[in-house]
Amino acid sequence: MPRGGDTWLYRPRTGETRLLLADTSDARWSPDGSEIAFVRADGLYLADGEGENERRIHEDSNLARPVWSPDGVRIAFTRTQPGMHLRGDVLVWERNGGDVRQVARGVNPAWAPDSKRIAYVTEPAGQPRRNQLRLVSWEGQNDWPLVRDLPPDLPAIGVPGSGVTRANYEHIMEQPFWDAEGQYVYVASFVIYQALSDFFIWERADATNGGSTFLGELWGSRSHPSPDRRAALFEGSSARGDTWFVARALEGPDEEWRWAEVERGSLALAPAWAPDGTAVAYFACVLEPMPGACDLRLLTPDGAETLIPGVAGNVGELPPTPSLDWSRGE
Repeated sequence: MPRGGDTWLYRPRTGETRLLLADTSDARWSPDGSEIAFVRADGLYLADGEGENERRIHEDSNLARPVWSPDGVRIAFTRTQPGMHLRGDVLVWERNGGDVRQVARGVNPAWAPDSKRIAYVTEPAGQPRRNQLRLVSWEGQNDWPLVRDLPPDLPAIGVPGSGVTRANYEHIMEQPFWDAEGQYVYVASFVIYQALSDFFIWERADATNGGSTFLGELWGSRSHPSPDRRAALFEGSSARGDTWFVARALEGPDEEWRWAEVERGSLALAPAWAPDGTAVAYFACVLEPMPGACDLRLLTPDGAETLIPGVAGNVGELPPTPSLDWSRGE
């Protein structure tokens, strides 16, 4: 839980709140909860589950988004270019030997369930702008494009009768994630045609044969899959400044997951699933007047509750991209 660039620990069972790691970003627990990977300005670090015994495992700048492999043996992360959130390199640190290798040019790495493959997206290029969803092995081998084009079943968009063709649509994918079996990769994307019409969609890509299927429209492209991959949260925002998230089922009815979403008109940030998928924590901030105070809140099928009121006095006390993560060890 970040506060002004530091990472804090909160234990719901006891109410304990304490500083865990100073001057950090993107802190992520290992699959077994025994370690924490996090980023500082000078590199990628590891600490034990209590925030002690820090050590730098890779020296570099502009690092972000460390993601543990499901088996806990490796960490994928990105080296970004300042101001270019979709331009960068995907790197992998391996515990055995501590080696770091660049495996791809792109961002948003997502591990397959077998811990052997990584899905990622490339920088948008061309006119109209488009990027690719690609797969690569953790060793940087067998890199191939999973999705290069819009879903063939994408509904018609734009002004009726305008004659806009698919070739003129921009298609920018972000934040892919895998299903539980490693058969599909889900990704949200931004589809736009100049000023006529633009919207977000999510699609399902076939990890064996390539290509994607249209699944529906969204309000944004930031995704948060549940640990069991039964559902995902997608963030949305508007010009008014409100930010919210909606739940979508990967299989079955969306209604089963309505408890895990918040309505428009709120300022809800950094949703994070509990390890068993039965709760979602997030920052609930006052939208008006701005800037407003933020609470740490919890959603469950039984309702919502405030865990820490006033966790931040105003939105500005949170990092530019606040994050939450649950320990797997408790």
